[in-house]
This record gives sequence, C-alpha cells and structure tokens, in this order.
Amino acid sequence: MLTVQERALLYNYLAREFTKNVPPKKALEWYIRAALLHPARRKELQHALFLFTKKHRIFDALQSAGAIPEYDRAVLKKVSERDDSSRALFAFSARIAERSRAARSLAAACIYPIILCIELGI
Repeated sequence: MLTVQERALLYNYLAREFTKNVPPKKALEWYIRAALLHPARRKELQHALFLFTKKHRIFDALQSAGAIPEYDRAVLKKVSERDDSSRALFAFSARIAERSRAARSLAAACIYPIILCIELGI
C-alpha cells in the first residue's frame, strides 16, 4: 500500500492532470513512469493500471490492487462524481498531506522524551 505521502502525491498529480483533461489511464501511466517509487509500490500501481484497463474505475482499481485503502476509495469515488472533482481531489490531497505532517511531527516530539527516559534509566 502506498504511504500517506505517496498517496497525497498521487492524488495531487491526478488532479493536476485531470484539470488538463488528460484521461485517467494516461495520467496513471505517466505517474508510474515519472514517480520515484519503491519497486513493490510500482508493481501495485502497474497492477492497478491493468485492472483499470479491465473496465474497473480508476479508484476501484487502485483499491483492488492494494495501492490505496478502502476509506480513500470511498471518498474518492464520491469526489469523482462531483462537477469540480479536480478541486475536491486537490483538497483531499492537501488534507492527507497535512495529516501525514502532523503524524510525523507528533512522532518526532515523542522521540526525545523516550530517549531521555532510556538514558536516565527511568
């Protein structure tokens, strides 16, 4: 499964390409070629592309391939039904990117006290 940061980048990229009226299949192909991804993640996206060509919708294919969680698929399915789907996709991308930053900063804030406890033997 793509990390939260990778999903935010993917959604942002797709939203940008959708505003340019690029078809979803071509946008996903371009993302797979352009993105710096772990080989396992790249394989998931290639499988999603394969499923997408087999008449799945793009977000259903991504979820079926194991690239995104069910929650994201449900939200993105609703988003894609809207008239301003690109704008909503940008907003969802920003939301999960912010959630990722908050989780990282919380983890960083918790590490120092843990190290102090270990060092002091508490």
